[in-house]
Amino acid sequence: DKRFLALCLFTAMRRGEVLGLRWEDLFDGKIHIKRNVTHRQRNLPAITSPKTQAGIRTIPIIAPLSEALVPFEKNGFIIGGENPITLSAYRAMWRRIQKTIKMHGATPHTLRHSYLTYAAGVTTDIKTIQGISGHADVFTLMNRYAHPQEEKVDALSAEMTKLFTQKDD
Repeated sequence: DKRFLALCLFTAMRRGEVLGLRWEDLFDGKIHIKRNVTHRQRNLPAITSPKTQAGIRTIPIIAPLSEALVPFEKNGFIIGGENPITLSAYRAMWRRIQKTIKMHGATPHTLRHSYLTYAAGVTTDIKTIQGISGHADVFTLMNRYAHPQEEKVDALSAEMTKLFTQKDD
């Protein structure tokens, strides 16, 4: 449960990408995404390619994620072991997470939105954020995932006020 939550929170990966992640996909301080797990046939997991070519990507492993993963290094799928988990196992895991932490209705996709919104607030390098998100189109990223942050709006307002109210000596 903690590994799944950490992967969602610290990477902006899609649920299926997290479920498709194998231990051997983690090397050189990065996550190398190359597969996805779907549950189209009832409860059974199916391993597929990411939705687009842009979905095949690398994401840096930040310190909090590394700490969440290090004690568990094994072979196979990071979530599930030898095989990816079933849809019912995923749903049971998410229910346990929601009971443990007040998620206020958040989903793994909400965590993806949060990561990408904060990333957009940290850097103006949109192409890097686009690469991490796995979106082929930067406009999709900006229109769906990058949300205004109130503190950034306030900071911009203060900077613009300074700019337009400077007095020439």
